[in-house]
Amino acid sequence: MSETENPIVEPIETELPKPPKKSARAKKTVAEDMDALTSEPIPEEAPAKPPRKSAKKSEPKAEIEEEELDGIRLTRDKEDITEEAPQWDDDDGTPLFFPEDDEGEFLLEEEDEIVDIPLLVDPKEDQPEPVRAPKAKKAPLPNKRPARPAVESRLEGNALSVNTSTDERNRLKKLFTPKRQIKSVTKDANRVKTDEDLFREATLELERATRGYILSGTVSAVNTDRFGAHAIIIYKNIYKICIYAKQFRDWPTFSQERYESEEDMYFKVLKKQIGATVDFIVMRPKTGGGIDIDNRAAIGDRMAAMRILCREFWMPDKNGQTKIRTGSRIDARVVNVTNSTVFVESGGVEIKIPSQELSWSYIQNANQKFYVGQLIPIDVTGIRYITGQDGNTRVEAQASHKTTQPNIQYEAARHLSEGMIMRGIVTNTAVASSAVFVELENGAVVRCPPPNGVFQSPVLGDSVNCLIRRVKMETNPPRIDGEIRGVLRRNSAMY
Repeated sequence: MSETENPIVEPIETELPKPPKKSARAKKTVAEDMDALTSEPIPEEAPAKPPRKSAKKSEPKAEIEEEELDGIRLTRDKEDITEEAPQWDDDDGTPLFFPEDDEGEFLLEEEDEIVDIPLLVDPKEDQPEPVRAPKAKKAPLPNKRPARPAVESRLEGNALSVNTSTDERNRLKKLFTPKRQIKSVTKDANRVKTDEDLFREATLELERATRGYILSGTVSAVNTDRFGAHAIIIYKNIYKICIYAKQFRDWPTFSQERYESEEDMYFKVLKKQIGATVDFIVMRPKTGGGIDIDNRAAIGDRMAAMRILCREFWMPDKNGQTKIRTGSRIDARVVNVTNSTVFVESGGVEIKIPSQELSWSYIQNANQKFYVGQLIPIDVTGIRYITGQDGNTRVEAQASHKTTQPNIQYEAARHLSEGMIMRGIVTNTAVASSAVFVELENGAVVRCPPPNGVFQSPVLGDSVNCLIRRVKMETNPPRIDGEIRGVLRRNSAMY
């Protein structure tokens, strides 16, 4: 049987190992096998022959699959396919297997010709799957958040124990379970806001203020129209908020000795509060307010905002507790300043602080140390609740600013003794026109009588030489009496 008569699909040229040369014994064995094969017909599909076992024990090898295809015995392992070198008969092309000796070698002679036989492979046979390289793991994105640990693992190190009840476990699990957050993505988050954006934001905030949302602003002007005197707040440089006198504060009884009319009182008091930072809400149209979008104006109400804050900070809750109580130290905004009094507002309550509670030293004019819009700390010294005829409860509080500052009078007075002459600055000359107060360089305040015509009386801010006459440490603050011995003017000196 020639090569052209064999129904092969596609020959694959494989370089086979060269077998050893035949011997005489091999010739005889081959001839006997040829006679046996030619006498019997060859079936279409010959069963695979078991491999011969050599007498010599060999080491265990990997599992090899054997099969016979078109008269060729093939051996297959996991990755490669090999074949044993066959011998072809010249007459009918029947494949023969070379005999082996005890050592597992082929018995051939030198004169036999070695022929390379191509390996026949059936394409229908299942071929081994190609080995594919493992896929490379994708690197995590830089903005991707790391995975959170499990809820149970985080609870183990916090509050869970063996004796924790089921309800407590469920409560803690619900507490530590992360909630899904909704991210708002904008196309251009860093873009500059236009005038329309600012106008829209301001309008939305004013709309919220009509429902009780409290806003803050600075009084920038005062004006009078047909509805009366009012303070003006320019909110975000867009809207003009008008707060009329009745909605700005509680007013005292009108006095004809100080003011010509009530409108004159309103205008003069509001004028002193220019620069003050106040809280307000926007009145609704039903109560005479509203928002005028075309003219960019609105009507505000400060008193309503103060009532909301007062209920939150000063009024007792269901348990009878208040956020601000006697002894609390809070920050207050200065809303008005006179010569001897400072008015502050905190939590919706206005507090009047007299001059003796402003500083440990004597102050002649409070405007020299305090100004409208200033934020100062105060200590609440007393609270009183007053119920009016209308049934509403208002709060009156007393406070002190000097207790928030260290009292240096004691330390300064300890270093003084009778007969010492020290230099100081005149801080007060208007105590019933009977005394001049001098603050020494170490901080002590000395009370001195007027010069009585010996030399010209000093004025506020003059430098003087002071003689210490007496020091009393029993009073609070210590009282130091002295005598002025010389006045040093800014440009000249008198002795």
